[in-house]
Amino acid sequence: MIYVYSNRFMFAGTTGLCTWEASLVFSEWLLQNRDIFRHQRVLELGSGLGLAGILVAMCAAPAEISFSDHFPETLQMLKNNVKNNLRCSSRGSLAQQNDESVVAEYAFGERHSSGNTTSVSDVAMNETSFLPLSTTTPSWLSSSSEASPQKIRIFNLDWTEFIRTQHEMLSATFDIIIASDVVYDVDLIPDLVRVFGKLLSCENDNGKQVTAYVSFTVRNTKTTDYFLDFLSRCNILYEEIDLPERRVFFYDTFGTYRLLKLRKSLDYCDDS
Repeated sequence: MIYVYSNRFMFAGTTGLCTWEASLVFSEWLLQNRDIFRHQRVLELGSGLGLAGILVAMCAAPAEISFSDHFPETLQMLKNNVKNNLRCSSRGSLAQQNDESVVAEYAFGERHSSGNTTSVSDVAMNETSFLPLSTTTPSWLSSSSEASPQKIRIFNLDWTEFIRTQHEMLSATFDIIIASDVVYDVDLIPDLVRVFGKLLSCENDNGKQVTAYVSFTVRNTKTTDYFLDFLSRCNILYEEIDLPERRVFFYDTFGTYRLLKLRKSLDYCDDS
């Protein structure tokens, strides 16, 4: 598995520049709880480089996997990582897409039996990646192959412009929402929680309740408290999940991480 970044981020912003550590924590937990995602349609919010969503596709046999972010440079890098790691083939140009928010749509391709070495023009290997790189497929990945996702999509999703028509389309399309290290800025929390609320507020087209899994690093207790308070204010229920013990990925063990399961309550309200 490879991750790439471009020096253009140094001038255009840093969102999506690296794999944040809460994504590694979530990935550890995912490897121990793959059955949750099997045959489910999964949407990742704030994908960044796409580690969590890529692992769902490679290890958990989802029916579909969709990535989302908003910053243009991040979306381009996300597309590169998805195509390189999932061996995707394109399903048509943007002009053929019915939904303007869809940046790209792919068919899942065959994975290499050994480590990916694909080079990308104008892209350099991320030397700060925490991912274990190997010339052979690790056992935790190769032993988990099953049916591959039938559809892989990348969305341009702006939390501040999450219009109702998009909310209705997405709510009817996904079973599980995942997000890693999206709780870091108090100014973004209201919009983030409203996106969660709208995605969780309707039954999907299978008649089942949508659920969400969120991992984040506690950098500032006031920010964390504000996030949890805003969830409660909008009647979104959260359940603490025990952090994983097994260590496949390398990250700061001195950090404080939280992993939550979110679901709507019967009294959910849109605090707009």
